[in-house]
Amino acid sequence: MIKTILTPTIFISYHCDMYSFLAGATSHMFADDVVTIVSCQIGIRFTDQCIDLEKRLSKILDQLEFYSVVVRLRNQNLI
Repeated sequence: MIKTILTPTIFISYHCDMYSFLAGATSHMFADDVVTIVSCQIGIRFTDQCIDLEKRLSKILDQLEFYSVVVRLRNQNLI
């Protein structure tokens, strides 16, 4: 597989609106990678932290799923 400088540039250009779909998390893009950082509440019981983190992760995954649908529809020129 041949990689060029164009690949990361196209990825970032194509997905630059992903930030607007990931509310409630910190996201970073570098080359053709995306990192999303999700943190839970501190100062509460560990069990409650796990439940809180699970809810936050579930929300982020739902947002990513929605983003993928929007991108697919945009590629098909339906929106």
